[in-house]
Amino acid sequence: MLFRSRRQAIKELNRRGLRELDLRRELTREIGQALLIQKVVSARREILEDEILELWRQTWKEPRRRVEHVAFPFGDLREEELDRHGEWVARIGERWRKGNALEEILERPPGLRPSFEPRIGDSWLRESDLAGRPLFYRLFEIRRGEVLGPVMEENFGWHLFRVVEEKAPRPYSEVRDQLESELRNSPPTDAEVLAVEESLRLRIPVDVREDAF
Repeated sequence: MLFRSRRQAIKELNRRGLRELDLRRELTREIGQALLIQKVVSARREILEDEILELWRQTWKEPRRRVEHVAFPFGDLREEELDRHGEWVARIGERWRKGNALEEILERPPGLRPSFEPRIGDSWLRESDLAGRPLFYRLFEIRRGEVLGPVMEENFGWHLFRVVEEKAPRPYSEVRDQLESELRNSPPTDAEVLAVEESLRLRIPVDVREDAF
Protein backbone atom coordinates (compact mmCIF):
# COMPACT_ATOMS: atom_id res chain seq x y z
CA MET A 1 0.00 0.00 0.00
CA LEU A 2 2.81 2.40 0.95
CA PHE A 3 4.74 1.56 -2.23
CA ARG A 4 1.65 2.16 -4.38
CA SER A 5 0.98 5.53 -2.70
CA ARG A 6 4.59 6.59 -3.27
CA ARG A 7 4.42 5.57 -6.92
CA GLN A 8 1.22 7.57 -7.42
CA ALA A 9 2.80 10.61 -5.76
CA ILE A 10 5.83 10.41 -8.09
CA LYS A 11 3.52 10.13 -11.12
CA GLU A 12 1.68 13.26 -9.99
CA LEU A 13 4.99 15.13 -9.61
CA ASN A 14 6.04 14.08 -13.11
CA ARG A 15 2.70 15.24 -14.50
CA ARG A 16 3.45 18.70 -13.09
CA GLY A 17 6.93 18.75 -14.59
CA LEU A 18 8.71 18.10 -11.29
CA ARG A 19 11.08 15.43 -10.05
CA GLU A 20 11.30 13.77 -6.64
CA LEU A 21 14.69 15.45 -6.21
CA ASP A 22 13.07 18.87 -6.74
CA LEU A 23 10.56 18.13 -3.98
CA ARG A 24 13.25 16.94 -1.57
CA ARG A 25 15.36 20.04 -2.26
CA GLU A 26 12.39 22.36 -1.68
CA LEU A 27 11.42 20.59 1.55
CA THR A 28 15.00 20.77 2.82
CA ARG A 29 15.10 24.50 2.09
CA GLU A 30 11.76 25.18 3.79
CA ILE A 31 12.60 23.04 6.84
CA GLY A 32 16.02 24.71 7.11
CA GLN A 33 14.43 28.16 7.14
CA ALA A 34 11.84 27.09 9.74
CA LEU A 35 14.54 25.63 12.00
CA LEU A 36 16.65 28.78 11.71
CA ILE A 37 13.69 31.01 12.62
CA GLN A 38 12.85 28.73 15.57
CA LYS A 39 16.45 28.86 16.79
CA VAL A 40 16.62 32.67 16.60
CA VAL A 41 13.22 33.14 18.26
CA SER A 42 14.06 30.69 21.06
CA ALA A 43 17.33 32.49 21.78
CA ARG A 44 15.55 35.87 22.01
CA ARG A 45 12.64 34.78 24.17
CA GLU A 46 12.38 36.05 27.72
CA ILE A 47 10.50 33.45 29.76
CA LEU A 48 8.95 34.89 32.91
CA GLU A 49 8.67 32.84 36.09
CA ASP A 50 4.92 33.49 36.16
CA GLU A 51 4.59 31.89 32.72
CA ILE A 52 6.37 28.74 33.91
CA LEU A 53 4.21 28.62 37.03
CA GLU A 54 1.03 28.96 34.98
CA LEU A 55 2.07 26.09 32.71
CA TRP A 56 2.79 23.97 35.81
CA ARG A 57 -0.70 24.74 37.17
CA GLN A 58 -2.19 23.61 33.86
CA THR A 59 -0.16 20.42 33.59
CA TRP A 60 1.47 19.03 36.75
CA LYS A 61 -0.14 20.69 39.79
CA GLU A 62 -3.14 18.31 39.82
CA PRO A 63 -3.70 14.69 38.79
CA ARG A 64 -4.67 14.51 35.13
CA ARG A 65 -6.52 11.95 33.09
CA ARG A 66 -6.70 11.56 29.33
CA VAL A 67 -10.30 10.80 28.51
CA GLU A 68 -12.02 9.62 25.34
CA HIS A 69 -15.47 11.17 25.14
CA VAL A 70 -18.46 10.34 22.97
CA ALA A 71 -21.37 12.79 23.11
CA PHE A 72 -24.85 11.97 21.80
CA PRO A 73 -26.79 15.26 21.59
CA PHE A 74 -30.58 15.08 21.52
CA GLY A 75 -30.73 17.72 18.79
CA ASP A 76 -34.26 17.75 17.39
CA LEU A 77 -35.08 14.31 18.78
CA ARG A 78 -38.80 13.66 18.85
CA GLU A 79 -40.45 12.19 21.93
CA GLU A 80 -41.15 8.86 20.24
CA GLU A 81 -37.41 8.54 19.41
CA LEU A 82 -36.13 9.06 22.97
CA ASP A 83 -36.25 5.41 24.06
CA ARG A 84 -34.62 4.13 20.85
CA HIS A 85 -31.89 6.75 21.19
CA GLY A 86 -31.17 5.85 24.83
CA GLU A 87 -31.10 2.10 24.06
CA TRP A 88 -28.63 2.72 21.24
CA VAL A 89 -26.29 4.67 23.54
CA ALA A 90 -26.54 1.96 26.22
CA ARG A 91 -25.63 -0.76 23.66
CA ILE A 92 -22.60 1.24 22.55
CA GLY A 93 -21.50 1.64 26.17
CA GLU A 94 -21.74 -2.11 26.82
CA ARG A 95 -19.81 -3.00 23.68
CA TRP A 96 -17.16 -0.38 24.50
CA ARG A 97 -16.72 -1.97 27.94
CA LYS A 98 -16.12 -5.31 26.25
CA GLY A 99 -13.17 -3.84 24.34
CA ASN A 100 -14.71 -3.17 20.93
CA ALA A 101 -13.18 -0.30 18.94
CA LEU A 102 -15.38 2.78 18.68
CA GLU A 103 -15.36 2.84 14.89
CA GLU A 104 -16.88 -0.66 14.94
CA ILE A 105 -19.81 0.11 17.25
CA LEU A 106 -21.07 3.60 16.38
CA GLU A 107 -23.22 2.69 13.40
CA ARG A 108 -26.55 4.49 13.68
CA PRO A 109 -29.51 2.09 13.94
CA PRO A 110 -32.38 2.23 11.43
CA GLY A 111 -34.92 4.87 12.32
CA LEU A 112 -32.53 7.42 13.81
CA ARG A 113 -31.84 10.36 11.54
CA PRO A 114 -28.30 11.53 10.55
CA SER A 115 -28.62 14.59 12.82
CA PHE A 116 -27.90 12.28 15.76
CA GLU A 117 -24.37 11.38 14.73
CA PRO A 118 -22.21 11.23 17.90
CA ARG A 119 -19.33 13.62 18.52
CA ILE A 120 -16.00 12.06 19.49
CA GLY A 121 -13.28 13.83 21.47
CA ASP A 122 -10.07 13.10 23.37
CA SER A 123 -8.52 15.44 25.93
CA TRP A 124 -6.54 15.74 29.16
CA LEU A 125 -8.65 16.75 32.16
CA ARG A 126 -7.97 17.98 35.70
CA GLU A 127 -10.57 17.70 38.42
CA SER A 128 -10.73 21.51 38.56
CA ASP A 129 -11.76 21.51 34.88
CA LEU A 130 -15.02 19.91 36.01
CA ALA A 131 -15.90 22.71 38.45
CA GLY A 132 -19.60 23.37 38.18
CA ARG A 133 -20.20 20.03 36.42
CA PRO A 134 -20.56 17.50 39.31
CA LEU A 135 -22.21 15.10 36.86
CA PHE A 136 -18.74 14.19 35.56
CA TYR A 137 -16.71 14.03 38.83
CA ARG A 138 -16.79 10.24 38.70
CA LEU A 139 -14.22 10.44 35.93
CA PHE A 140 -11.65 10.70 38.73
CA GLU A 141 -13.11 7.75 40.66
CA ILE A 142 -13.06 5.03 38.01
CA ARG A 143 -9.94 3.10 37.04
CA ARG A 144 -7.93 3.48 33.86
CA GLY A 145 -9.56 1.59 31.00
CA GLU A 146 -13.05 1.73 32.52
CA VAL A 147 -16.05 3.27 30.77
CA LEU A 148 -18.32 5.76 32.52
CA GLY A 149 -21.89 6.14 31.32
CA PRO A 150 -24.26 6.55 29.73
CA VAL A 151 -24.57 9.81 31.66
CA MET A 152 -27.50 12.01 30.72
CA GLU A 153 -27.01 15.79 30.74
CA GLU A 154 -30.28 17.69 30.88
CA ASN A 155 -31.08 19.75 27.77
CA PHE A 156 -28.15 18.19 25.88
CA GLY A 157 -28.04 14.43 25.60
CA TRP A 158 -25.99 11.39 26.61
CA HIS A 159 -22.26 11.03 27.33
CA LEU A 160 -19.87 8.07 27.38
CA PHE A 161 -16.31 8.37 28.71
CA ARG A 162 -13.30 6.06 28.86
CA VAL A 163 -10.18 6.81 30.90
CA VAL A 164 -7.18 6.12 28.67
CA GLU A 165 -4.19 7.39 30.63
CA GLU A 166 -3.40 9.17 33.90
CA LYS A 167 -0.55 11.27 35.26
CA ALA A 168 0.20 11.99 38.90
CA PRO A 169 1.10 15.53 39.99
CA ARG A 170 4.78 16.53 40.20
CA PRO A 171 6.43 19.26 42.31
CA TYR A 172 7.20 22.55 40.58
CA SER A 173 10.91 22.29 41.43
CA GLU A 174 11.08 18.91 39.69
CA VAL A 175 9.61 20.00 36.35
CA ARG A 176 10.48 23.71 36.21
CA ASP A 177 13.40 23.37 33.76
CA GLN A 178 11.42 21.05 31.50
CA LEU A 179 8.51 23.51 31.37
CA GLU A 180 10.82 26.45 30.67
CA SER A 181 12.30 24.49 27.75
CA GLU A 182 8.81 23.76 26.40
CA LEU A 183 7.93 27.45 26.50
CA ARG A 184 11.21 28.50 24.95
CA ASN A 185 10.92 26.00 22.09
CA SER A 186 7.20 26.38 21.37
CA PRO A 187 6.38 27.37 17.76
CA PRO A 188 7.06 31.08 17.03
CA THR A 189 4.14 33.45 16.75
CA ASP A 190 3.67 35.71 13.71
CA ALA A 191 4.76 38.68 15.82
CA GLU A 192 8.00 36.94 16.83
CA VAL A 193 8.81 36.03 13.22
CA LEU A 194 8.24 39.66 12.13
CA ALA A 195 10.46 40.89 14.96
CA VAL A 196 13.28 38.58 13.81
CA GLU A 197 12.92 39.76 10.21
CA GLU A 198 13.01 43.42 11.32
CA SER A 199 16.09 42.78 13.44
CA LEU A 200 17.89 41.18 10.50
CA ARG A 201 17.02 44.13 8.24
CA LEU A 202 18.52 46.55 10.74
CA ARG A 203 21.74 44.53 10.98
CA ILE A 204 22.24 44.18 7.22
CA PRO A 205 22.74 47.59 5.58
CA VAL A 206 21.26 48.02 2.11
CA ASP A 207 22.79 50.64 -0.20
CA VAL A 208 20.66 51.42 -3.24
CA ARG A 209 22.64 53.28 -5.92
CA GLU A 210 20.84 55.28 -8.59
CA ASP A 211 23.28 54.26 -11.30
CA ALA A 212 22.68 50.57 -10.63
CA PHE A 213 19.71 50.52 -13.01
